[in-house]
Amino acid sequence: MNIKSFILCVSALLCALSCGKNNPNKNKNTKEVPVIEVKQKDTLISSQFVTDIQAKRNVEIRSRIDGIIQHIYVNEGQFVKKGQPLFKINDAELQMDLLKAEARFKQTKADLRIAEVELRQIESLYAKKFVAANEFELAKARLASARAKCSFAEAEKKAVVQQINFTLITAPFDGVIDVIPHKSGSLV
Repeated sequence: MNIKSFILCVSALLCALSCGKNNPNKNKNTKEVPVIEVKQKDTLISSQFVTDIQAKRNVEIRSRIDGIIQHIYVNEGQFVKKGQPLFKINDAELQMDLLKAEARFKQTKADLRIAEVELRQIESLYAKKFVAANEFELAKARLASARAKCSFAEAEKKAVVQQINFTLITAPFDGVIDVIPHKSGSLV
């Protein structure tokens, strides 16, 4: 055990001596470096990335009728509200069709009034047995036909009005106008 203790003491002594050596050459080669105190502050770090931005809602707006673009109310990149006019299609022909439809409707209303008057006259004559039953039935059929023609003419008039309403294209929702592929005077 003495040998082990002796070896252990010698090893510890060598370690202690090696740590305590002072090398005079080492101090001559060292350079002095300035020391800066670090201060905490906010910094902006920017990074660049390749991206593709898509809108939440993206639609292609088209006219429901054919025609020539008369006026464009917006510009590319402009913000629009829902219902705001975007384009106007020339409706001159449709306005003429509306005049015709209104005239037809008035004509059928007049024919309906005539059929009502005739039916009342024939009905009073039929009640007095001056007119045959088939004449009375024929007057009722003419009245029904006049009512149907009047309803048809009114539907035609409403259809033309609806077509005229389609000539004004409005924004379906709030958003930004992207690309306008057509210009004033273009056929769409």
